[in-house]
Amino acid sequence: MRRLTDFDFARATTWEEMLEIHARFVRDYNVQVHWAHRDRQDDRHSPAQVLGWVKGTMYPEAVLHRALYALQFRRRMDDYGYVRLFHWRFYGELGLAGKAVAVWVYEGTLRLEYESVLLARYGVVHERDGKHIREVTNPRIGTTRYRSPQLLLFERHHTINIARIHHTTPDKQNAATTQPRKGVQP
Repeated sequence: MRRLTDFDFARATTWEEMLEIHARFVRDYNVQVHWAHRDRQDDRHSPAQVLGWVKGTMYPEAVLHRALYALQFRRRMDDYGYVRLFHWRFYGELGLAGKAVAVWVYEGTLRLEYESVLLARYGVVHERDGKHIREVTNPRIGTTRYRSPQLLLFERHHTINIARIHHTTPDKQNAATTQPRKGVQP
């Protein structure tokens, strides 16, 4: 079944065709007889027959979007491959400078993604208000195909500088200064 779907995916030329092929695959997979259910005595041999009585709660797309929107932010990468969020700078990928990325924050984890590809993952500790980040731990940078085509002039020392941005007094026109944190091994 999967190989047949792979054949269909290879022939698709647009994203809409791929979505249609995937929907057809899920529908067909759920109604076809499965080997795992061959010995059932109740004549239920497909996942749809076995689990047909299970009904979950259906939520409108607008409600789901509103609930999940609080977890996702869109940010643009700066010239050095960093994004800024909650007075912090997080490294994503130098090759994506200027591109918009998704920043997911949930359950003590911050993830940077570009086109559903994980760029980096950080552990975060929130302030008591639950909205601001107090500490960043355990950074992990993913290996992606988005590396910068520009060769580095100097060899990079495999460390990630996480920076918390502190604002100065109003008399200095709120000029932001960065205070680099410890270099952490990826």
